[in-house]
Amino acid sequence: MIRRFSLNFGVHSWVFIQSMGFDGSGLGLGKRRTPDENEIFWQINVSLAYGAKGIQYFTYWTPDNSPQIKFGDALVAKDGTLTPRYEYATNADEYLKVMGRELLPLTSESVVHAREGRLPRGAKAFRADNRVRTVSGSPVILSRFKDPNGGTERYLFVANRSLAKVAETRLTLVDSISRVSGLDIEAEEFVEVTPTGDPPRNLPLRIGPGKAQLYRLETT
Repeated sequence: MIRRFSLNFGVHSWVFIQSMGFDGSGLGLGKRRTPDENEIFWQINVSLAYGAKGIQYFTYWTPDNSPQIKFGDALVAKDGTLTPRYEYATNADEYLKVMGRELLPLTSESVVHAREGRLPRGAKAFRADNRVRTVSGSPVILSRFKDPNGGTERYLFVANRSLAKVAETRLTLVDSISRVSGLDIEAEEFVEVTPTGDPPRNLPLRIGPGKAQLYRLETT
């Protein structure tokens, strides 16, 4: 829903990532567990998959408790010490410097869930399109982006649906794909990828829990 309104009105959507555990029973929210690093990355990558352009944390400093809600330690504890979540967010922000640079100028074109049983409300199931023919293996979210300034290339963001398991997934690309490049986060650049198979149309992926990969697909 947020993605749809963002695109309809041409306004970037931002999202808050849950950075701490809290008990909001007094407000009807129930209890929320303290996220680990995979869960921080999972929240971020699912948000990116749905076109989010801004990532914030709820919260940075640990707030005072109220009669309705009790907070665990956030990125920074009440006494000013840095918690493990601070390191998780630091690692995520380093990742976002690279991934965000590529995704920020792009426009979300489609978002589908592949290899997933019961879909979340509002989510769309994968169907073969003019870039990806089939998906096998672990559940993933496939998000396609385009350059608003034009061009035939498309950017395919593949997010692991699981925050606990490695995704072993294979994409079979359509025949018109002439070149595939993957974003190397450490090298901070796209590196050419050679599909497998005969003809070479298969793209085998191994994506860590909560993580994602970005590919640039060029067509003939």
